[in-house]
Amino acid sequence: MKTIMLCLNQLGIGGIETAVLNQAIQLIKRGYRVLILSKDGIYRKKFEEEGAIFLPIEYSMKDTQKREKIEQIKKWIEEYKVEQVHIHQFECIDTVFFACILTKTPYVAYLHNSIMGTYQWYEQGLQSYKTIFPLYFQNAEKIIYIKEKTKQENQERFNIKPEKYKKIKNSIDFEKFQMVDNKIPEKIENFLIISRLTEEKQISINNAIEVFRKYHKNNQNARLTIVGDGVCREKVEKEIEDIKEVTQMLGARNDIAQIMAEHDVVVALDRCILEAITMKKIAIISGYEKMAQIVVPENVALASENNFNGDNLEERTISEIVEDIQKLTPESIKQIVEGNYKYAYEELNINKNLYLIEKTEEKTCQMDINTAITSIVDLERNFIDNLEYTDKVYKDCKENQKWFEQLLENKEKELEIKQKEIDGDKQKIAEQNRQIEELQKEIEQINKSKVIRAYKKIRRLLK
Repeated sequence: MKTIMLCLNQLGIGGIETAVLNQAIQLIKRGYRVLILSKDGIYRKKFEEEGAIFLPIEYSMKDTQKREKIEQIKKWIEEYKVEQVHIHQFECIDTVFFACILTKTPYVAYLHNSIMGTYQWYEQGLQSYKTIFPLYFQNAEKIIYIKEKTKQENQERFNIKPEKYKKIKNSIDFEKFQMVDNKIPEKIENFLIISRLTEEKQISINNAIEVFRKYHKNNQNARLTIVGDGVCREKVEKEIEDIKEVTQMLGARNDIAQIMAEHDVVVALDRCILEAITMKKIAIISGYEKMAQIVVPENVALASENNFNGDNLEERTISEIVEDIQKLTPESIKQIVEGNYKYAYEELNINKNLYLIEKTEEKTCQMDINTAITSIVDLERNFIDNLEYTDKVYKDCKENQKWFEQLLENKEKELEIKQKEIDGDKQKIAEQNRQIEELQKEIEQINKSKVIRAYKKIRRLLK
């Protein structure tokens, strides 16, 4: 049995995870043994139910045991006789890439992330990525991309030949992602928001919530469900404070199809929009920065070119989106979802959009083992240098903190002494004032006695 290894960062809820799941399902259907190399997560059960083999590994830019992990991946490749590796995320590169080189296993590089500045972020976090990125992309059998601007940035940055790239739109397994009891909406009441609750998605989430909030004002039967989890959960909970009576938060889930089946509208981004189209639901792109549009047969092809993030669609205000929803009738809803489904089934079906390294292609990497070993050593050295530098900065900061704390402590003691001196002076002044008052009283008594004696003397003289 031929074996393929799929590598991604983790098996949490998200677009990349579900995309890799669909890829794994299709590969297993075609008779491949599929290995999933990733950190454990909520989607692990889904992969194993389909027959994939889970191999646990954690990727980290601050990992001091990369050499050991490279060796472990190398052993897995040899043990399972892996014929090709598909690397989906950059976090995997500095271990999986070297294991592929050392075993002369061909690999496919995927460009999922379209956020500008991603390469610089990795290179700043770990200097060795400046060496690794060019080697990684130049030696890949193919570089798979979804969006044109993602390809352009990669090609310009690393000077890769055009024939190295292949565009494959985000696709889905229509046989797996469906529900028997799923129905086309007849009216719009149940809204569903699906997203990682993270900073980069915060504007998108707030946009989606605001769409529901405005719609609910005139449609009191409307209800909202939010699926997802992350560091911004508390912010989202505060955002829905005024509508919490009609909102439920389900957290991270791996039964998205079943949840979608119970809703009429999905307000989301990227792959979640494709899943909503597959489930024949009204799909609204919330946009990373601004609201986009309701996906309809007239714009579905254009929207899919940018993986349904809305960047290439005309902007619509939240009020305009709400008006568009309110105008929907059972007939127009059916026309929209059926038209969207037809396009997706024909153009975004995983059956047609799966890449495999064929026998006719060159399967050996062009980099020799000596270069690989040198790069690994450089990687380790650069990493340790970074750690040492970070530790030194941290140590200096802690020492400066101690010095500053000691300085504050000394100042507090000086102030305490000064305060005691002031308090002592106040007591002295108070005592002096008391003595002065007593002297004044004595003077008054003396003066009074003298006056009386003088008066008596005058009286005697007058007699």
